[in-house]
Amino acid sequence: MRTLLIIFPMLFVLSSCSFAYIIPNQTDQVSHIQKPRILFFTDAENLDKESPYYDAVLDLKNEYPKEMSKMIVKEDRKGWKNEVDELPAILLVNDEKVIVKVEGNVRSKEDILSPLCHALDRVNTN
Repeated sequence: MRTLLIIFPMLFVLSSCSFAYIIPNQTDQVSHIQKPRILFFTDAENLDKESPYYDAVLDLKNEYPKEMSKMIVKEDRKGWKNEVDELPAILLVNDEKVIVKVEGNVRSKEDILSPLCHALDRVNTN
């Protein structure tokens, strides 16, 4: 009986520690992106907020055609809730990190272009 009292807590602690390794966190999608990638999270319920984003995407396609050809468009935040707080949003992800994030209601496309162009230029020179 005494042995069971000692072994049972040890088994409980050991099994709970290994449980985290068996079921990895499925919501962290940023860890799957190694190369520079632009992600655009659209908001079908608030399309009026997206106009500056569309204008910025068109300018970015002219300025950075290679990077924009690999852009990923997402219709929800599934798997990205840790990185995206508000829709619409545009992210530049590289080496498993969010380099630039612009979210929500922005006044103009320049509010999107300025940080993205600066970061894309830095990524492309490294």
